[in-house]
Amino acid sequence: MKFSRLLLLLALVGLTASAAMADGIDPTVVIRQVDPPPPTLVADPFGSFGVFATTQSPVQAFQNNTGLVLISISVTLFGIPPLDFNPGDQVPNPDLELPNEFPFLSATKTLNADGSITLLFFGLDDTHLGLSPSVCNPDSDMDADDCVGPIYGIAFDGIPTGALVVGAATVSAPEPATLLLLSTGFLGLAALRKRRPSLQV
Repeated sequence: MKFSRLLLLLALVGLTASAAMADGIDPTVVIRQVDPPPPTLVADPFGSFGVFATTQSPVQAFQNNTGLVLISISVTLFGIPPLDFNPGDQVPNPDLELPNEFPFLSATKTLNADGSITLLFFGLDDTHLGLSPSVCNPDSDMDADDCVGPIYGIAFDGIPTGALVVGAATVSAPEPATLLLLSTGFLGLAALRKRRPSLQV
């Protein structure tokens, strides 16, 4: 009788521990400015690159070599074993020296039919400036050490020991038509402001 109670108690402790571990191992993901070598160079303003992370290497670093400010990044992830990825806090830390530590204001999460999770990071304001371009030497072999500028990372917090994270990230820049529309709108506002007659008293 005592042995069966002890066995039941051990089973309950084991279930509680595994439930607590399951609650604590869902990784959060942020896009932030980092400085780990070597980053992947992103040359296409609408291109994709691979994502791979583990407990020992929880950051996939990349550098913007498109010549444009990138306005969003979509990250589609699988966990092995299956993991539930969530966007982390995008609020800049005023005590840190990096002016654009977290380049995006908002993030959304989508569960895909194949079991993967897509996190979309987007939204700009005066403290979230997007992914700034680097300046790369065009006559070089285009390694990361040939580029000067911010290095960004897809940073994971909470990857459990022994788990793997694989996936792909896709960046985006403003469409040329959108840029043209914005520019035209600003020019129109400036012209309207100049032509407005002053009120006579």
